[in-house]
Amino acid sequence: MKKLISLFVGLFMMFTSYGQDSYGTDFWIAVPGAHSSPVAELYITAQAASTVTVTIPGLAYTNTFAVAANTLSTLILPSGVQISSSGASNRGIHVTATTDVTVYLMNQEQATTDAYMALPVDALGLEYYVMTYMQNIGYPGRLTIVATENNTTVTINPKIANSAFLPIGVNSTVTLNEGQTYQLNSTTNGASGDFTGSVVSADKPIAVFGAVQCVNIPTGVYACDYIVEQMPPTSAWGNSFIATSLATRTGGDIFKFLAKDNSTAVYVNGGLVATL
Repeated sequence: MKKLISLFVGLFMMFTSYGQDSYGTDFWIAVPGAHSSPVAELYITAQAASTVTVTIPGLAYTNTFAVAANTLSTLILPSGVQISSSGASNRGIHVTATTDVTVYLMNQEQATTDAYMALPVDALGLEYYVMTYMQNIGYPGRLTIVATENNTTVTINPKIANSAFLPIGVNSTVTLNEGQTYQLNSTTNGASGDFTGSVVSADKPIAVFGAVQCVNIPTGVYACDYIVEQMPPTSAWGNSFIATSLATRTGGDIFKFLAKDNSTAVYVNGGLVATL
């Protein structure tokens, strides 16, 4: 739980810094499939009492419940919400609330669990650069998209070979309706199996996620884990960030930087570490 709290706090700080926050009354999210038999759960908290409705149209699923002020409510989602295959499906999760809430999605399984903080629809954008991790253990990376409106034209420029056979480095378009999802899975190992740098854009707001079914970080460290994160739109990117280590971590941290523009100089604690 210390890991999750650190992750949530860091993300909240990042978005409030640029005029966006995690609070909202309307969310569209998805669950890129994890390893083996995971259980997806929603964690929802509110500063004021709220009535929350969760629907998954593709599974004919609806659940409405109350969230008391300053409390945390947990909802276990049906197993069919996991997205494992490539292409389009109807696995979008719609969360609406009567007052502002914050939503976390945890995909958990014994010894391999990860979570992300959901972004409300009003914090979504039209352009995303995807970040995942190199495929060093043979399980696929995932690039997952959710449409928030009907007749959304999505353009995908993948950097790697994928099971949807979209050409590498070429713009391909798909049309999605509200709540529809589209996923690419990587088909190669090593650095060539990392979706990082792939570009996704749309003519209407979309939600985008990067995940890996099971990966070793760093390479060579035994026991792979599921990782997942919702991507911020490029409109929310910045150039100054604060990070902190986990209290129990003694082996150092791994940072991964992604540049949107050429000749981007990256500094850590005042020292130049890369020009991208």
